[in-house]
Parts: sequence; structure tokens; C-alpha cells
Amino acid sequence: MRDTYLIYSTDAWHSYANRDIIGVGTSIPNCMKVIRAHIRKYDCDKLTEDNKFELEHYRQTQGRSAAM
Repeated sequence: MRDTYLIYSTDAWHSYANRDIIGVGTSIPNCMKVIRAHIRKYDCDKLTEDNKFELEHYRQTQGRSAAM
């Protein structure tokens, strides 16, 4: 059985009412590809090294002001 990750764009507070699904991944590297593609497509802020660390270790970013 494979792990499945749902990738959401949320507000800065990660509230349930403001979640939009942007993709599904089967691994963390795959999820990072989906996130990078979303950033390019919608011209969002770039991921910082801190954002990458947070995604890989906490499975979310902390306090981003722009939609991912």
C-alpha cells in the first residue's frame, strides 16, 4: 500500500474553511514537484529553503502570506 498525500493551498492559519486542493502525491519528492508546478502556473512566491524544510519535516509551511 502506498502513502498518499493531499496537497492544499490554505490561508496563513491553515483553516479548514479555506482549503483548496491543488494536487495529490505519492511521495514527498513527488509532492514537491506538484507544489513547484503550482507555484509556476499561478506565479506564487517562490519556496524558500525554510519553506522546503518545513514541507519535508512538518508537511506544511508556516506563516506564508501568499497562496501556495
